[in-house]
Amino acid sequence: DPDAGKNVLYGMSKHVHQPGESMIKKPVVLLVDDSDDFREFMNEVLTDYTVVEAVNGQDAWNKIIDRRPDIILSDVMMPVMDGITMIREIKQDRTISHIPIIILSAKASVEDQLKGFEQGVDGYLTKPFSTSYLIGRIEAAINKRKATQTDIAKMMKQNGKVGYAGKTENSD
Repeated sequence: DPDAGKNVLYGMSKHVHQPGESMIKKPVVLLVDDSDDFREFMNEVLTDYTVVEAVNGQDAWNKIIDRRPDIILSDVMMPVMDGITMIREIKQDRTISHIPIIILSAKASVEDQLKGFEQGVDGYLTKPFSTSYLIGRIEAAINKRKATQTDIAKMMKQNGKVGYAGKTENSD
């Protein structure tokens, strides 16, 4: 297997779905980074997710509107549209501002991290990072979003309102 050495290097093994194995819909992760090598590595790490790739913030914006990912993982320094600008745009659009965002960046200063949190990111991991820690952060962010959606739906039902796609209507 030509990939065997790579899997050992990254400390992971590839999982291939076997016939009869559950094909439950995987959460969609939008991975935004201008490095081909990093995106390839992350695809190997994120085998439990459907990974949609974008090479910069503008490319990501188009894919967010089209795919509605469950979470966004983004670098900061990229051409065309950097990560902070992309995050600012996302957080200003009420139809997508709820999507959790985790920054994955080599920019490690407290000031850089604060810039991310000021824009509303859910996490900031500096490269290199622990892949198991990243997976834990992804799961926590997705689960928190699902719990919030469930709570909102319950409150709307209790208040006699039905909500969908950001709309609220009285059921009277």
